[in-house]
Amino acid sequence: MAIQGVSNLLLTSLAQTQRSSTLFAEQLATGNRLVRPSIDPSAFVASERVLSELSGLGAVTSSIQRGRSLLSLADAGLSDVSDQLNDIRRLTIQSFNAVGSDRDAIQGAINNTIGQIDRNLSTTRFAGQPLSAAAFRSTNDSAGVIDGFDLERSPNPVGSGIDIDVEIRSAGSQAQTTISAAAASAAGGDVEFELRGASGQVDIRVAQGATEADFAAAINSQSERTGIEAVVNGADVELRSVAAGSNQVIELSDLNASGIAGAGTFRGSDADVSVNGVQAQAQGNSVRFDANGLVGSFDIDTSTAANTSTSLQVVGGGITLPIDGSGRTATFGFSAFSGDLGRSSGVGTLSSLRTGGGLDRGSLGDRLSVLDAARDEVISNRVRLGVAEGGLARAQSFTESLSGELAKASADLRGADFASTAVNFQQANFQRQLQVSLIRQSNLSQAGVLRLLSPLS
Repeated sequence: MAIQGVSNLLLTSLAQTQRSSTLFAEQLATGNRLVRPSIDPSAFVASERVLSELSGLGAVTSSIQRGRSLLSLADAGLSDVSDQLNDIRRLTIQSFNAVGSDRDAIQGAINNTIGQIDRNLSTTRFAGQPLSAAAFRSTNDSAGVIDGFDLERSPNPVGSGIDIDVEIRSAGSQAQTTISAAAASAAGGDVEFELRGASGQVDIRVAQGATEADFAAAINSQSERTGIEAVVNGADVELRSVAAGSNQVIELSDLNASGIAGAGTFRGSDADVSVNGVQAQAQGNSVRFDANGLVGSFDIDTSTAANTSTSLQVVGGGITLPIDGSGRTATFGFSAFSGDLGRSSGVGTLSSLRTGGGLDRGSLGDRLSVLDAARDEVISNRVRLGVAEGGLARAQSFTESLSGELAKASADLRGADFASTAVNFQQANFQRQLQVSLIRQSNLSQAGVLRLLSPLS
């Protein structure tokens, strides 16, 4: 019958209204528009991807923060070493001026301070390793032409070893020229010339009749101002820059038309070197390389023959840290252990200043040279840590900014509009109440019709 159809329609509408009311209630309670995928399937898929990206960025940020904390720990340890080196320097100078038991007592204090450096570095853990074990260790190169090899970082942990192959196509050269000045002097009159080097420029006058040795002496007296040295070679005077490299120059100008031979401009050259097949940068014979993430430096012997091949191996050490927000890591090498510090002095290491170490009774100059080198090495290590920390800081800033953008995108996709949802919820409740009332009226109407149709008793 028609009344029964109306009732069924009202019941169906009530069920739909109840589902809408429940949905709006869930959205208001959670603040999430997409409480079920069916609401907006494409938006739900997009929001799930955004949430996955946010989760990944959160892990990256945590890793970066851990790396920065480790770097701060290492820098604090190296800062303490700097302070202790200053104490050792002060004690070393006092020891030089002391005698007898006073000197022994001061030497004991030096021993204790060096021991404290090693103990602190051994007990301070950095990424699971003591700071004293953070230095890379390398073998001597096969051709014996590399000095001061220093690997700063590797893209991968060293593990059982990293092979370093070096091709030296040519060593760096000094700027050089040869002059025959004595002949010009003998020809008549004084010889006056302008000499310019990498360090500066001077005018030099040599009296008539001067010998080659006189010319060399006049040039060498100005070496600190010019960066040029002279040696006598038979009837000639050879001029050389004190260092090798393309930044070295000898510029000789005849100022009084004396006929000095060898005037002109002459430059040095930089070494031509590749490391593991990648061209390295050189200034003179000091080489710096970045071979696919292997970063370091070394010097080559000035007498190295052209097209020399040599190799060495890095056999251990280093600390692995994140270097950016993409999950990439690098293994850094540094050390402040007494057996390493000061090695660049060429005289000894910090440990050699201990009693019986070889320099405990050495000259004050040698001991201070070791301490100066140790200080510079600590500074260099701290700079490396600072560069790494700066990279992590930039990566953290980027990931935090990206996380903020993704969080906003997620809110736009998933966030419920509270005002409109609240209005919809109220409307659904009102509609539900109205539908319930109509159903009651419909039920009453059906009961009346049935009474009218029932037979009279």
